[in-house]
Amino acid sequence: MKKYLYILMSAVLMVMLVGCTGDVDNSVYRQMEIGLKNFSNTGCKPYTRSGGNDYTDGSYFELTAVKGNMLYVKHINAWFNCASNQFEAKVEVDGNSIIVSEYDMTQLEYATTCMCPFDLGYEIGPLKEGTKYSFKIITCKGPAPLVQNMVFETQEVTFDIVYSSKLSKIFDGKELSDHFCVEGKTWVMKSAPSVAPELRVWSYTETRLKGDTIINGIQFVGMYNRSWKEGEPTPEEWTKTQQYLGEENGKIYRYSKSSDVMKTILDFSLQKGDTFPFADEIYLTVIGTADSLVIGSTDGIRRRCILLGMEGEVYDTWAEGIGSLQFGITDVNVSKIGVMNQFVKCYIDDKILYEWKQP
Repeated sequence: MKKYLYILMSAVLMVMLVGCTGDVDNSVYRQMEIGLKNFSNTGCKPYTRSGGNDYTDGSYFELTAVKGNMLYVKHINAWFNCASNQFEAKVEVDGNSIIVSEYDMTQLEYATTCMCPFDLGYEIGPLKEGTKYSFKIITCKGPAPLVQNMVFETQEVTFDIVYSSKLSKIFDGKELSDHFCVEGKTWVMKSAPSVAPELRVWSYTETRLKGDTIINGIQFVGMYNRSWKEGEPTPEEWTKTQQYLGEENGKIYRYSKSSDVMKTILDFSLQKGDTFPFADEIYLTVIGTADSLVIGSTDGIRRRCILLGMEGEVYDTWAEGIGSLQFGITDVNVSKIGVMNQFVKCYIDDKILYEWKQP
């Protein structure tokens, strides 16, 4: 007797985003009806599992405003059968309510028990600046053989947004936050020996995220570096490192492939009074949290900030989507004695998220 395997998965997503005001051309929205285009999928990514029924490991959604008043939705790590190879997404619109259905359209006589994650991507719009939209996304896992009277159990991914041309958010299944591990995001650090200023020569290191993978069920992005000394031209070539940056549930992880060690370097789920390991037997305490504009940020976005202190004094500030305002994404435990470190800038493409300003 032939058996078919149907696996269904979804999540519930509640998103509240605040759009910005400004001179935005909404003529594109007025001329066209809302639709879905540029659907894509990555194919089976190099991380599989067999058996069990929890296929939500590392699954999350990226929501990004793109050209033409469109919203780019990327469903990261949507788990499907390893044999799946054909997908489809459809959209239904009723006023400002938008329903997206993601389907596995692969027609298989038999399905394997192997599951792997896929990334699905598509654009929805055009949407109107400053307008609130209610989204519902339904993901149907397959494969879907030609069987009559099939009944799919589905759950719904729902969220509300106020569309903004600056919108850039991530949802991990529990809360909405700014993207952190986004391909192309770049951090600039400088360091120099602790010597007299006239003898000091700064060395610069620029780290860029590129290419993704799954490690221990968590989405990671590769880290590429280029370095130069003060007065030298910035090199054009990037060097791939053995380091990866990942995020899950507000925690930012740094993984070393050479030592096979994964470490939490930032944790945006912390609340006032919580502690975070700083060094051997030394902990920083969360003094307070706030949603605020970050001095040195040019994008006008209010970010969740965490103030950490030691013995009641503020030692560092973490800004969501940026990192430590003192160390960037550097592991402070590997900082060398007698070396000054300064986080200079964080940017993606031509958008500066943060730039250090001389007090």
